Amino acid sequence: DEQTATMAQQQITLDEQTARLDSQTAQLAQQQAALEAAQTDLKTAQASLAQQQTDLDTANAALASRESELGDLQAQLAQQQITLDAQAQVVASQREALEAQTAKIDSLVGVRTQIVSELSSALAASGLKATVDPTSGDITLDSTVFFETASSTIKEDGKTMLNQFIPVYLSVLLQDKYKDYLGQIIIEG
Repeated sequence: DEQTATMAQQQITLDEQTARLDSQTAQLAQQQAALEAAQTDLKTAQASLAQQQTDLDTANAALASRESELGDLQAQLAQQQITLDAQAQVVASQREALEAQTAKIDSLVGVRTQIVSELSSALAASGLKATVDPTSGDITLDSTVFFETASSTIKEDGKTMLNQFIPVYLSVLLQDKYKDYLGQIIIEG
């Protein structure tokens, strides 16, 4: 009986150990399933991470391309600004030249007006009969004083008038203040 009791005790211990082994096997199976689920989740996360890395690399390449384009555009803009600045300097220089030319023209017109005025006054003061065109400065003398009809010889009255006219005329035109503005004297008749 003692052997039966020992065997019964061993059977109980064996059953307990079998139950514990079955429990541990079930826990191990659960842990294995959890591990496999975790591995599946890890693979999914790695695939997602790989896709995100690909997307990031694509975005970085696009950004680098945009930065390169921006650099090119900035270089073009800088070159255009240099060209614009140079053109602005040319325009400013041309504007200054135009203003100087306008001032010179205004001065010449003023000088012409001054000469015409002085000639008119000098001729009137000397009692000579002559007409001064206010626009051109042309002086018209009475041609009947100079020549007989159908004659090319100057009359004595004409010579006298010229001897009076020329000193008055030249006294105005040959003043120092007008010398730089006098281009030519034309006598027609």
